[in-house]
Amino acid sequence: MTAEVVEAGRPDRPRRGTAAGVAAVLLLAGAAYAANREPAAPAPPGATPSAAATGPQGSRVPPSPAPPRLPPLTEPTGLLVAAAGTELTLVDLDAGDVTRTPLPVPGDTQPVARIPGGWLVFVREFCRAAHCDDRLYAVRDGTATQVGRAEAAFLDPDGASMWLTGHSFRNREPDANPPWLERRTLDGRRLTRRVRLRPRERLVGVTELGPVTSVPARTAWRVTQREPDGAENRVVVTHGVPVAVSPTALAWLSDGCTAAPSGTCRLSVLDVRTGSVTTVARLTSPVRTAAFTATGGRLAVAFDLPGGHAEDATPAVAVYDVATRADLAAGLDFPTDVSALAWSPDDRFLVLAQQTVDSRTFTSRLYLAVWWEGLPAARSAPDFDSDGGPFVAVGTD
Repeated sequence: MTAEVVEAGRPDRPRRGTAAGVAAVLLLAGAAYAANREPAAPAPPGATPSAAATGPQGSRVPPSPAPPRLPPLTEPTGLLVAAAGTELTLVDLDAGDVTRTPLPVPGDTQPVARIPGGWLVFVREFCRAAHCDDRLYAVRDGTATQVGRAEAAFLDPDGASMWLTGHSFRNREPDANPPWLERRTLDGRRLTRRVRLRPRERLVGVTELGPVTSVPARTAWRVTQREPDGAENRVVVTHGVPVAVSPTALAWLSDGCTAAPSGTCRLSVLDVRTGSVTTVARLTSPVRTAAFTATGGRLAVAFDLPGGHAEDATPAVAVYDVATRADLAAGLDFPTDVSALAWSPDDRFLVLAQQTVDSRTFTSRLYLAVWWEGLPAARSAPDFDSDGGPFVAVGTD
């Protein structure tokens, strides 16, 4: 698709007398400003001119600071991290290598999961509609094969299939296009018939019993466990906000802290095998992001500890042992402002991602860190320029 460039016509020239008057006013204003302006503050040693302050009236906007550096990663992990961008970005945490694979269509990429021999990756294309189904690719050995179009995708616990959800787009009215749900192989072959969902219902994850969906219910969500063929089974949460799903567990927040930060909400975990519910913590602010280990035994959560004012909130990370309710990361040194979490396939390593944006140039950088039990602080992994969102997926070599 090519962009059409339209050249604006030159405006009519103003009368000579008007232009001269405006010029005189501008010259007088400039002279007055120069006479009253305070001297510029000297630049610190080694500072570049663009980073130096130029006085109260002409100060430049400083770039956003990088996060505090953690101890470097020296132990081998064998991990590969896929990050978002305009290409598929792969980071070898041990070697520090960053490789980028272009995809067939332009757009923002979002990694979904590691699959045998490659990765599942979304390409988010520009769309003006209320709902858009994006292209989903299986990328293997530098070759991208489109395996579907959907709004969301989750890998099935069997590792050989995936669940997709999207919209039919039969009408311009959003409510006239109910969402659908289906299961496919990793090469895009359909395994189940397409199941029609309720308006605004969405896929939030997949357990070993089948896909899990949620639909708005007043101030929170009603969460439903579905059958392996996508058919509706039973409602497992009547009034909560789902935050993470694993093959064996589902975590959600009660709605106490979603509307008002001063409220208190319960972070609960449902064991889908036994039906037992465990309240692992009570939080006073919404969860930014959360991730289960594959076994569901541990839950990593990024949230904000409230201060006296909204701007005084302190970012925090907790790693809960679901059985004991203990925070394994209490008092440890973690990155601030964590925007994405992901566990390694063997449940040993937790990868944390933080994205910073330069407020002057609007360029972004993604900082990675790794933690495992027994470390007093997370280890700093490679950081790199990132032009995508804070989405990561973790796999092994």
